[in-house]
Amino acid sequence: IKKEEPQAPKTEKKEDNGLISLNSGEDVDSKNDGKTGALKHQPAFQDIQLWYAKILIERDKYLEAQRILKDLDNNSNIYKGTNMDLPVVQAYLQIKLKNIAQAIPYLKEAIVLEKNRILKGRYAFIMGQLNQELGNGEAAYLAFEQALKYSPDYEMQFSSKLKIAQNAWI
Repeated sequence: IKKEEPQAPKTEKKEDNGLISLNSGEDVDSKNDGKTGALKHQPAFQDIQLWYAKILIERDKYLEAQRILKDLDNNSNIYKGTNMDLPVVQAYLQIKLKNIAQAIPYLKEAIVLEKNRILKGRYAFIMGQLNQELGNGEAAYLAFEQALKYSPDYEMQFSSKLKIAQNAWI
């Protein structure tokens, strides 16, 4: 068996502009979309939009944030990581707008999409607090039970049990 030694990238000079280009034997026109190969990457534009929406929410520019979140939500080519974080930011926007009832469906969606049990527990706890604030005792109880189920953290378990006890008096 004969081993071939890796070759260094070919350097070729373009005549039209005098720039040097490193080309690994591929056509210059072939486009790498980032979805194949050993180093799959995700373009950062959608993450940047999501972070920009968070910044706008913090700066009380809710209409601009809503526009960006709506554009991301309507995008059929949204990446998985961005899609997992989108309902959380939408819920946060609704909470900041004092639309507590509208934040709850986004938190339910975030719980379904999230893989991390600790975050699932956190979202369930927040959903319980929102339901408690709305006077939905049964829904709050179920959400705090869900937070207990997901979160291994002692503080979250203690807080969930305390909220369940407080909820019994409401």
